[in-house]
Amino acid sequence: MEQSDTKQIVFLIMITLAFLLVIGALVFSEAQGNVPLLKNLPYPSITGNIVEQINRYESDVFIRKHEKLDGDVVVSDGSIRINGEIFGDVIVLYGDIVIENDGIIYGHAIVYQGKVNKLSGAKVAGDILEMYDGKTRYRSCRDVRGISKSIVQYKRNSKISKRERIDGDVVVLKGDLIVDGEVNGDILAISGDVCVRSTGLVIGHIITCNGNVKKSKHGRIIGDTVTNRKGKFSHLKSQSLRNRANFDHSDEAIRARIEKQYLREKTNRDEDVFRFFGDVTIQPNEIIHGDVVIMKGTATVKGEVQGDVLTMFGDVELVADSYVNGNVTSVGGKIWREEGSYVSGDVLETSMRGIRMRKENQSQQARGTRIPSKSKVELELKNRPQRWQRRDFSDETFMFRYNRVEGLFLGIQLPRSYWWEKARHNLAIYGHLGYGISNKDLRYEIGIERWFFDDLRFTVGAKAYDVTESQDEWIIPSLENSLSALLIKEDWQDFYRREGYSAYITQNLTPMLQIGGEYHVDNFYSMSRKTQWALFGGEKKFKENPLIDEFEELKTAVARVTLDTRNHKRHPDQGWYISFEGIFAGEKLENDLFLPTPTGLQKLDFDRYILDIRRYQPLGFGENLDFRLRAGTARGVLPVHYRFDMGGLSTLRGYDYKFFENGDRLVLGNIEYRIHGNRGYLSDIWWLDDFNIILFADAGLVWTAEDNSSYQKSFEHLIWSDLKHDIGIAFATREGDVRLNIAKRTDTGDQPVIVTFRINRAF
Repeated sequence: MEQSDTKQIVFLIMITLAFLLVIGALVFSEAQGNVPLLKNLPYPSITGNIVEQINRYESDVFIRKHEKLDGDVVVSDGSIRINGEIFGDVIVLYGDIVIENDGIIYGHAIVYQGKVNKLSGAKVAGDILEMYDGKTRYRSCRDVRGISKSIVQYKRNSKISKRERIDGDVVVLKGDLIVDGEVNGDILAISGDVCVRSTGLVIGHIITCNGNVKKSKHGRIIGDTVTNRKGKFSHLKSQSLRNRANFDHSDEAIRARIEKQYLREKTNRDEDVFRFFGDVTIQPNEIIHGDVVIMKGTATVKGEVQGDVLTMFGDVELVADSYVNGNVTSVGGKIWREEGSYVSGDVLETSMRGIRMRKENQSQQARGTRIPSKSKVELELKNRPQRWQRRDFSDETFMFRYNRVEGLFLGIQLPRSYWWEKARHNLAIYGHLGYGISNKDLRYEIGIERWFFDDLRFTVGAKAYDVTESQDEWIIPSLENSLSALLIKEDWQDFYRREGYSAYITQNLTPMLQIGGEYHVDNFYSMSRKTQWALFGGEKKFKENPLIDEFEELKTAVARVTLDTRNHKRHPDQGWYISFEGIFAGEKLENDLFLPTPTGLQKLDFDRYILDIRRYQPLGFGENLDFRLRAGTARGVLPVHYRFDMGGLSTLRGYDYKFFENGDRLVLGNIEYRIHGNRGYLSDIWWLDDFNIILFADAGLVWTAEDNSSYQKSFEHLIWSDLKHDIGIAFATREGDVRLNIAKRTDTGDQPVIVTFRINRAF
C-alpha cells in the first residue's frame, strides 16, 4: 500500500500541535487554578443561606473535636484553635491560627499580623497565607480534596480590568482594589478600599480591615461585605442582587440565555417551567410537575420536583428526603445537600462564565467552563460524585438485546444499585436471567458481594454465570449494537459463550482511584449465527460469527486499576480516565490445556495487558480538546477471543470495521477538538446552537509480534510511518454522543470517505 510522505508530515504536525495544545492548556489551567477539583466533602448541615454566611468573632475561638462549622470564619483581635472541621476559609486579623491533629479546614487559612501553626495530623484543603509588616509567606497545602482555587495576591493599588476573570480568593495588602471584571471568590483587603464598579462582579464576600467597600449602582456582589476597624466588625448584607424588587431587561436576557443552556428539552415547554424571583421553599409533601427556575434567590427543596432545578445568582439547598427527578444547576451560587436527598440527573455548579451581560450598551463576556458541585455524595459510596449515578440501561430491571447469535434476547435483572443501596445495607445480591429466542438458550448470572467502610470501600464478592460475552464493548456498547442489528442488520460485535464462576475483591484507595483482583474458572464455547432477520436491511446478510479456541476449566487471574476524575461518566468535558487491566493465565495457575498453533499444539501460557488513558480538557467556553491513548500487548500465544482487532467506529474511523484483526499488539491514538455551536462567534448561527462541531484525527496499528516471549517485545522498532491514520469531521448534539462522523484515510487517496452515525462518543 503506497504512502504519501506529504500527508504523513502534515498529519504528524497536526497531531504534534494538538498535543502541545493539550499540555499548554493543562499548564495554563493549573497556573490559573481554573481546573476545578471535586470537592468531596462530607454533608454540611443546612442552616440557612450559606453563600451569605460569615461567622465573625472578636475574641479567641475554639472549634472542638467533632464540631463542624459551615461558612467562612473571620476572627479579629483573637486566635482560633481548630480541632474540628470548618467548611470555608479561616481569616484571622491580629491573631494566630492553630490547627490541631484532628482539625480540617476545607478552604484557605489566612492571617494578618499572626502565624499559622499546623500540627502533623492537621489538614488544609487550600493555601496558607501569613502577612506581617508588609511581608507575606505563602504555602500551598492541598491535604484534602477541598478546593482547587488558589489565593491571588496584590500589593499596593491594583485593578481587575474589564473582561478579566479571577478564579480564587483575592488578597490585597496595603492598597486599594478596583474591580471592573469578575472575581469568582472572596476579597480580603488590608489597609485599603475595595471598589466594585458598574461592570464588576464579585461572586463571594468582601472583607476589609481598616478600609471601606464601595459599589457603583450596577456593581454586583453575591455575598456579604464586612469591614473591621479597631477590632470591631460592621456588616452590610449585599443588596446588589438578592433584594431588588423586579427584573430589569438585563436580568431577563440573562435568564433566557441560562435557561436555554441548562434546561433540558427547551422547545415548547413554557407551560412546564415555574419561574420565581427571590427565595423559594418547596415544602414537604409539595410536588412541582415541571422545571423550577429561580432568579436571585435560594431554592430550598424539602419536597419533590418532577423536573430540573435551576438557580441564577443563588443557591440550591436539598434537605433530607427531598427528591428531584432531573438536573440541579446553580449559576453563580452553590449547591448544598443533606444526606438522604436524591437527584436523578446531573448536579453541577457553574459561574457566569459564558453568559453575556449587557448594561448601559456595554457588554462583558466572561469565559470559562462549567465546574462541578461543591459537595456530592452517593448513598452507596460516600465522596463519590452523585452525577456518576445517572440512570442508564444497565440499571433497568427489564433486559433487552438483539444480535445475530441469540436473536431477540429478553430477561430480567437485579442491578447492584437496588433497594439495599438505598436502605444502606452492606450486602447485595445481583444478577440476571434471560432467554435467547433464536438460539433457544438460557443465560444467567448470580452474584453476591459484601462491602466494608463508607469512605474508602473494600468489597468482597463471588458470582456464577453462563453468559454471552464480547470483547468489543470498548468499540460499540451493547445497546447501540443491538439497535444497529435490529434496525439495519449490522451486528458489529463478535460473541462467545462463557460459563463458570469467579471471586473478586476491590479497594477504593481514594474516591477516584480503585484497584481490584479477580479469579476465574471458565469454560469457553463458540457461538454460531442463528438469525438473518432485521426490520430493515433488504437482502443484506449478517456475517458469520467467528469461531474461538474452546477451553474447559481455564483458570485466569485478573488485575485492574482505575483512576476516574471525569465530571460526567457519559458526557465528560473535563478530567482524566486511566484504566489498566491484566489477564494472567501462566504456569502458576496450573492450566493443563493446549492451544492449536501453526506449529502444532502448545501448552496454554499467556498474559494480556491493556492500558487506556483519556483526557478531557476544556480550552474555554464551549471548546474542548480530548484525547485517548490505548495500548495492548501480551506474553505468549493468545487465544482467538483475546486477540486485538481495530478499524472503524471508535478506533480508526476512516477505515472499514475491523480492518486489522487477530493481533497481539495494539496502539491507538484519538484526538478530538470539540467546539459547541453556542460558543461566542458561532452563537449567532441559529441552526448550530444545539450542535457540536468536532474535528478529529486517529492513528494506530494492530500487528503480531514475531517474538512473544515478553510483553515488551516488538515495540522497539515501531515508527510513525508504520501507523495508519485518518482525519475527519463530525456533527453532534450538544451532549456529543449522537453524532454523524465523516472520516478519510490519509495514507491513500483511492479509498472512499467513511460515513458513520453513532449514538455514543468514540471515547
